[in-house]
Amino acid sequence: MSKGWKQGELARRIGASERTIRRWEHGKTLPRLHHIKGLQRELGFTGEEIQDALGAHPQVRYSVCSQSQAAKICGSFEAYDDVRGRIINEFPLPEEPGEYGADEKWLSLLKMSPESGGAVVFQGDTIVGYWASLAVSENTYRAILDGKNVNKTLSGDDVIIPFVPGVYKMYFVDLFLLTAHANPTTRKLIVMNFLAFLLTSAEAGIFFERVAANITSIEMKRVCEHLGFKKVVDHQVHRFFNEKGDAVPAIIYELDIGTSADTLFKFDNIGLRQLYADKGSID
Repeated sequence: MSKGWKQGELARRIGASERTIRRWEHGKTLPRLHHIKGLQRELGFTGEEIQDALGAHPQVRYSVCSQSQAAKICGSFEAYDDVRGRIINEFPLPEEPGEYGADEKWLSLLKMSPESGGAVVFQGDTIVGYWASLAVSENTYRAILDGKNVNKTLSGDDVIIPFVPGVYKMYFVDLFLLTAHANPTTRKLIVMNFLAFLLTSAEAGIFFERVAANITSIEMKRVCEHLGFKKVVDHQVHRFFNEKGDAVPAIIYELDIGTSADTLFKFDNIGLRQLYADKGSID
């Protein structure tokens, strides 16, 4: 390193692990946007110099970071939430006023659990998509599977912050990608980021054995089916526009990581399967 730092010191300064830095140096992964900004800050290099040093392909355009990091990049949670809202607005829904609850509520839930699941997709410095999830109580999860309008009544009391080891249930709330950026690269980034989130959680003893998703976008439907989610029921209230532009019922999907392991873990090259096997969730 140009400043004489060991990997551990650089890792500490930019919020990465030594293992992550080694993977960059060996060309196994590329830095995410917030790491690149950290490297620029600490080493005084340009983004292009950092990519050249790490052997990054010049055509790599997309990166992923957490929602809390996106809020820092945007300047505040409010600014990030505004961007998130503009992305959602590209996909109008046939809904009644107040059907999903107040915008202020969703902002408060974002502030409450920005690291509890979800990521933001960037092209350069521009946000082009995101996914978000929440760990929820047993009663709330059951209501989701029954197709009830949980979104309207969901509050902080229904959300669990998974600080301690245990088995939790996840509500996969949103996945939106701007149409111009819905491609194999961004879909792969989302899938791999979802697996990485499950891995980081499992390493801390936090397991999500069941995940429910409220499908209100074509992109979310594609990604969830790709990961092994199965349809449970049509939503009692929500609707969305399908590929033909017809208003159809939203769909409640569920991922049972125990029974859907073969589908989910076919993407796994990071050791996630072994952690779930050690937990006894899969064979």
